[in-house]
Amino acid sequence: MKACFKGVRCLVFDLDGTVYFGKDLAFKARAVRSEGRKKFDFIFFATNNSAVRRKDLCEKLVKLDLECKEDEVINSSYLMAEFLCEKNIKEIFCLGTDKLKEECEARGIKITSKNPNAIIIGYDKEFNLTKLENAINAYNENCLIIAANKEKTYPRDSGIIAPGAGAIVAAFECCVNKKADFIVGKPSTKMLEFIALKLNLKNNELLVIGDSLENDINMAKNFGCEGILVGKDENYEGLCVREFKDLLELL
Repeated sequence: MKACFKGVRCLVFDLDGTVYFGKDLAFKARAVRSEGRKKFDFIFFATNNSAVRRKDLCEKLVKLDLECKEDEVINSSYLMAEFLCEKNIKEIFCLGTDKLKEECEARGIKITSKNPNAIIIGYDKEFNLTKLENAINAYNENCLIIAANKEKTYPRDSGIIAPGAGAIVAAFECCVNKKADFIVGKPSTKMLEFIALKLNLKNNELLVIGDSLENDINMAKNFGCEGILVGKDENYEGLCVREFKDLLELL
């Protein structure tokens, strides 16, 4: 299995369900991070979490005593702001958290409910029907619909499975009878494109490590790089380890 590391220069770790579970760090995560730093040029953390800023994720990792720099993290809220700038979208309605709004406003993007250029949708634990009502009334036929991701669920601490942003996206799509025009998060390859461009790497010089076949492994496959699944999936016959700590044997 070590052949999967041939030519790899950057390890890309998923966070929720891989490196940590809510407030609990995966067993031996620090050791895996340390070995990865010794043997590869770059380490990156990539998550579909759109509820916070990438700065917040970096601070969480540091508090968990896992070495990290802000520019080693990419999440779907930061990527959303990048994508909006790339598309020259100036005014948006945000169906998401204040942190998602802050990430966009930091790039000069205006939050508005009157004739926005796009409706952006992310995860929001405080999502309710009033917020959905405001979003569908801000929508117009010229609006783009841009989803941070369509993740069905995500793992929290104590083994709890929580609904993901996909439920919110589906609710909005149902109300306006239109599918999202763009999805910026996994399994879209936009995160890996961002990392490869930033680090000046070729596609096959990245290796993705994550717990989701649908999101992490499919993203890697679509991008043309290897992926290692953490955990078991009966539908997957590719590279996998039972637990995160088992990566130490490969490294």
